[in-house]
Amino acid sequence: MFLQLFLFQKILTILYHNQTQKEKANDKQMLLWF
Repeated sequence: MFLQLFLFQKILTILYHNQTQKEKANDKQMLLWF
């Protein structure tokens, strides 16, 4: 269970960093909604 969450979080962070390099302003707006 913990391993699954850890892997999922890791994938999300990687995807997030890739997005940040492309468009930072949009990500900041998206983060406000979460």
